Amino acid sequence: MNITIKLEPVVPVMDVITKISFDVRYLNGSKPFEDLNARITITDHEGRLYKFKDKTIPVNNRKFSIIYIFPDDGEHRIILQLYKNTTPFTASTFDLVIPHSVEPSTEDNLLSPLTDVFDSFL
Repeated sequence: MNITIKLEPVVPVMDVITKISFDVRYLNGSKPFEDLNARITITDHEGRLYKFKDKTIPVNNRKFSIIYIFPDDGEHRIILQLYKNTTPFTASTFDLVIPHSVEPSTEDNLLSPLTDVFDSFL
């Protein structure tokens, strides 16, 4: 089994909505499991846990997704648990680093007309 993750935006930002999509593939080409559900837990570098209300998320056509706002920068771990009906089936983890958001400086705003001029030559 191969489980991949896709993030939108590709680089998540603190306090911004992030869509986290999962794709569950079967390596041997066997028929996909029916009644597959997922549970997601997200932890941060301080050990805080966020569980999605202990609800299961149905896996449809090998795919499912969640919406999450990372409340803090730093290291985060997404823990994925797959269930067939109500029986635990497999688990996987994904480690992410959320960068510290930086406010644009006034210096950046002052230089933007110059960069616009140079960009017009390209």
